[in-house]
Amino acid sequence: MLCTTLVIRMNTVYAHRETLHRMVSALLSQASLAVDVSEARPGMTPTSRSNINRHSGSPRLDPMVNPGHPRIAVIGAGISGLAAARHLHDRGYRVEVFEKARGLGGRATTRRADHLYFNQGAPYFSARDPAFRRPVAAWLRQGVLHRLNLPAVQLENGAQTSTNKWFVARPGMSALARHIAAGIAVHTGVQVASPQRRIDHWRLSDMTGRSLGRFDLLIIAVPAPQARRLLELAAPALAARAGEVSYVPTWTVLLAADHGAAQPDLPPRPDTGPVDRVIKNRQPGQRGVSWVLHANADWSAAHPQVPAAQVADELATHFCNATDLAPAALSYLCAHHWRYARVTVPLTTGALWDPDLQLGLCGDWCCGGDIEGAWLSGRTLAAKVLE
Repeated sequence: MLCTTLVIRMNTVYAHRETLHRMVSALLSQASLAVDVSEARPGMTPTSRSNINRHSGSPRLDPMVNPGHPRIAVIGAGISGLAAARHLHDRGYRVEVFEKARGLGGRATTRRADHLYFNQGAPYFSARDPAFRRPVAAWLRQGVLHRLNLPAVQLENGAQTSTNKWFVARPGMSALARHIAAGIAVHTGVQVASPQRRIDHWRLSDMTGRSLGRFDLLIIAVPAPQARRLLELAAPALAARAGEVSYVPTWTVLLAADHGAAQPDLPPRPDTGPVDRVIKNRQPGQRGVSWVLHANADWSAAHPQVPAAQVADELATHFCNATDLAPAALSYLCAHHWRYARVTVPLTTGALWDPDLQLGLCGDWCCGGDIEGAWLSGRTLAAKVLE
């Protein structure tokens, strides 16, 4: 009898605690609805990693779902996926983002090594669309972005142009991604397997079969070939649309010279062989200068299986010959094969949305193929969800 009484009382205590937990969660959710901070969040440290809810390799499997608020999963923590997540999160939706890489940003990714920063994806971006200029202006005010004055650039038609309408994040481009993701549940180091559609929800699991939970709505924000493979069974029509997109790869080489070594001026002499673009990175407080080399599309496509070390040596040799930099002065050198670097055949839909499946796709491949297009695609999809 005593044991039975204790069990009943313990169950009552747990029931009351669960009810209280739900009430507090609901109140916090209602409070978040009163504030729209989709672009500017004063007082936030732009590059603070602590502002991101990270769960590398250990995602929360069953977080409390606020009653009446759809639970949304976003696969991909590039600029497009984060733009959609930010817009929906700030309007009261419960959003969780899953990213297979260790960091955020997609093509706005930054590699840090030996106190150096390398923007190994997009080194800078522009803002042409009025819808994108507004958040860019806010990010400038907050110190997340800085204007970049580029030297005159030789165009294919022989003309030269220069512009100060380019922007870069400091200390690296991934700082912009971390700023957009602030306060959102982001699970890095988690590769999501093909999603499973049920009658009224989506089921996600990782590649080991571990459940990531059920979601009312699913957003896929990864390169089009990856989106196609994820959705071949669950949404073949949308998978086919993603299959219409084409890319070309790019080999990128990251290099730096010893502090105090003679630093060559850029751009290098025209005869740079396979090198298509040279980006000079020099961040405040950084010792020395680092560069990112992009091989041209033809050379990259012709050397997909070449060892990275061989690619790094070959492109670095061309760079040193073109700039008179002594190879012995190089203090850091590595190469990365960027498989989905440039979109050659994009879609023009802005985003893909199936209201019956509660499934959306977004990415730069839906809208221009650059950081601006990625952001616009994410916001376009978020707007469709809210309709």
